[in-house]
Amino acid sequence: ARQIIAAAPTGVAAPPLLGALPAGAAQVEVAVTALADFAVCPMLYRWQHELRIGRGLVPASGQPGEHRGRAAPLDPTTLGTLLHRCMEMLDFAHPQPARALVTGAACQLHLEETADLEPIAEEFQAMLDRLAAQPLWQALTSAKATLRELDFTLSLVRPGSRQGGPAVVRGQIALLVQDARGAWRIVDYKSDQVGPAAVPEHARRYELQLLAYAVAARRHLGCPPVEAVLYFLRPGVAHQVPLDEAALAGAEQRLAETAGRLAAARRSGRFERAEPGYCAFCPYRSLCQRHGVAGP
Repeated sequence: ARQIIAAAPTGVAAPPLLGALPAGAAQVEVAVTALADFAVCPMLYRWQHELRIGRGLVPASGQPGEHRGRAAPLDPTTLGTLLHRCMEMLDFAHPQPARALVTGAACQLHLEETADLEPIAEEFQAMLDRLAAQPLWQALTSAKATLRELDFTLSLVRPGSRQGGPAVVRGQIALLVQDARGAWRIVDYKSDQVGPAAVPEHARRYELQLLAYAVAARRHLGCPPVEAVLYFLRPGVAHQVPLDEAALAGAEQRLAETAGRLAAARRSGRFERAEPGYCAFCPYRSLCQRHGVAGP
């Protein structure tokens, strides 16, 4: 190496400095849930998906050591995964007992020896009872076809361009159901701790996610779904996301623009706090306050 350096010619001009990359040069591959979080608040996205800070940072209640000697309650993220798995296993035509669903889901997630399943089963039974009283339940039990956990990828095209886009978005549609007339509906479940009155405002966080599902379903089915339903398990409230022609027409452009802003934020390292109305629901609001994160 010394000989090579010594033999190098002197007086060679340095190569020219490269200019800044244009805004459209960056591309990302991102989960649709992460993209939807970024659309609501870039700092929410950064805390959860870039820095990977779990939502269970501060216990909701109880004192240290309170659960010593017995199974501890699950953190919100793991509990949400468990409940979603229960819904995935649920037979709408012949519903299984909540206890059996919770036990089966816990075994699949390797939680049967570490989680206190009894209160979870009781809570989930109450969720199923509320769901059975919903008009949505009739649509699920009378469906002509039911497709579950559909993986998809979407290659987004920049507005006005035919040469690729700023992102490839990947995701999974929880449920696609077809009614007797052949119309398709998207159903997604959320286990968020939210009251009935706060559902319309809180559901805005997931609007882009449901629109991405609708775009993917339209490409898969060859026709657009007629409705997207966001069902909140705890309050037992179904929230409809409009899937009219105008919403679907702008969905791909909105996804591409959001992905472009995400790529730019990654490149610059600037993740601003936005959507102040959502801060009341955000599990990371104390971190923003502690670190003095600026608003939009």
